[in-house]
Amino acid sequence: TQNVMDSLNKGYLCVKGRFGHRYLMEDNRLKTPMLKDKTSGVYNQVTWEKAIDYTAQKVKETIQKYGPDSVAIFGSPKLSNEELYLLQKFSRAGLKTNNVGTFSDTLYGQEQDSLDTMLGVTASTASMDDIKSADVVVVINGSLSEEKLIVELQIKEAQKKNGTQLVLINSSEVKLTKHADLWIDSRKGSNTVLLNGIIRHLLKGKQYDNAQSNNTGFEELGKMVEPFTPEKVVEITDIFPQKYHELLTLLENPEQKIVFVYNLDSLREKSAGDLKAIGNFLMLTGRIAKPGNGIIILREYANSTGVKEVGLTPNYLPGYVKPFETQEIKRIGSKWGVDLTGIFKPTDVAEKLLHGSIKALLVFGEDPLYIQDNLKYFKGIEFLMVQDMFVTSTTDAADVVIPAASFIEQDGSYTACDRRVQFVKQIVPPQSGMENWKILLSLAEKFNLKMNYSSVEQITSEIKEVNRFSGEIKNYPNETGAPQFDPTPSEIKTFNPDIPHLLSSESYYKEIETALRFKS
Repeated sequence: TQNVMDSLNKGYLCVKGRFGHRYLMEDNRLKTPMLKDKTSGVYNQVTWEKAIDYTAQKVKETIQKYGPDSVAIFGSPKLSNEELYLLQKFSRAGLKTNNVGTFSDTLYGQEQDSLDTMLGVTASTASMDDIKSADVVVVINGSLSEEKLIVELQIKEAQKKNGTQLVLINSSEVKLTKHADLWIDSRKGSNTVLLNGIIRHLLKGKQYDNAQSNNTGFEELGKMVEPFTPEKVVEITDIFPQKYHELLTLLENPEQKIVFVYNLDSLREKSAGDLKAIGNFLMLTGRIAKPGNGIIILREYANSTGVKEVGLTPNYLPGYVKPFETQEIKRIGSKWGVDLTGIFKPTDVAEKLLHGSIKALLVFGEDPLYIQDNLKYFKGIEFLMVQDMFVTSTTDAADVVIPAASFIEQDGSYTACDRRVQFVKQIVPPQSGMENWKILLSLAEKFNLKMNYSSVEQITSEIKEVNRFSGEIKNYPNETGAPQFDPTPSEIKTFNPDIPHLLSSESYYKEIETALRFKS
């Protein structure tokens, strides 16, 4: 057994870890499947068999009437890799539709594929361990004290023990500011300009790996960043020229180990194209795959990274496989025993919901109707099944409500933001009497999809076989098969920072946090 002090977090817990778990054992958990009476609107308790049979019957009727593309499946980014994998496999191999996703990403995600053109995947290229050996850590688009406290503690430890220098790019003074060796208080929406100015400086000084000039888009990148002179950057970002000079000095040394820390799900400090600009910088300086260098892409929820990696998104099959990768599509299809050629195709599920072409919707662990404005996405829904641990605004609208097991009630794995796969073991039996993966197997059987797993471990094993990136990402699954720059012109733009949480557990935590603050 690994000693807790040798683990990634050294025994530390963030606020959610300390206070946001009590919902798991609440008495008001959903424990029995329910069907809504169409006449009275009252929910009646039913057996598991009847709830699953009724759901399958209604989905089949919908497909028969409107076709497979009239059905969609959404899952929570807090589900395990095994649950997420089964959801997307059931959808594609069982229902024959690519309408999958999470409401959290589909409705509120911004630029979540920014590095796809360059690297083929928008995922961390560095690990948390790289923070320890970095000479410079650049924190951009994130307030770690509130969002990712454990990462902040690791950076502070690297500063204290290894002399790592911290560059914080944030328009406002936050808790981490007083620990920064250099605080760049750039104007909101201008960070892409700042980063492009740095790239221009490197190009002018020739302090980059000449091998990078062979990558596609190199000349276009040079032309794109040419207007971002020091004077222009300082004017647009509204930072002091001396601070900009200090930043350039810190980042221009090719021998420095540099790690960027970027919160993909935070929009408070985000500027359009900033992640692409970071990718261009790392590629230009040869830091994409160099030890002790790269980018750590933080995510909001426990398995937001796993959602993408196992393919619960219309954009990827497991392993970030894209529609143009015909051989990979055939390989996965052969493994599943289904021809995915006409199934896995580009689709905009949000647009389909908005225009009412989705008629049957299965939602696992999310509460999109917590936000009243999201009702516009449900106007065409004729059948709604919702699985959750609690009564929510979305279960209140459902035709079938199925209880969910929590992560302490079943085995599973979760992919951390730096792509580490972490396993959890069942602590207590499910209050509902049924584990989530077994529910999905029962539902899949109704559509003649034989998923013959007798344990979670068997599902994990299949994920490793199907996911070409189980472990290290060793190649570039973009259309060129090689790294390429993305010389997208900069746009000075801010984003709405208020991103609602569509998970009942997050709503619970929010109530607890408010109560604690009021008490203090």
